[in-house]
Amino acid sequence: MINSFPVEWFQEWREHQFDLQDTYKFHYNVTFSNEEWCGRVGSLSWLSGFNEAERENILDELLTYLEKEYKGVKHNIEHGCYVAVLYRL
Repeated sequence: MINSFPVEWFQEWREHQFDLQDTYKFHYNVTFSNEEWCGRVGSLSWLSGFNEAERENILDELLTYLEKEYKGVKHNIEHGCYVAVLYRL
């Protein structure tokens, strides 16, 4: 990784006539309730391998666990935004 970008990307950019001009990054927090977190998890691609009933069961179990362990808690999850500014060679 270079500046949070896979090394292979730099070669791919050059192959397509681009080069790196600058990078930016910033971090921010997103707050989720237990229900919102389950909704976010429900959009993950690995869940698509399960049928609808299995997905619902997994998310129900997750929500039950979160409500038991973290009733009423808001979860602050740090996110990162990484930007690469490219220019045409």
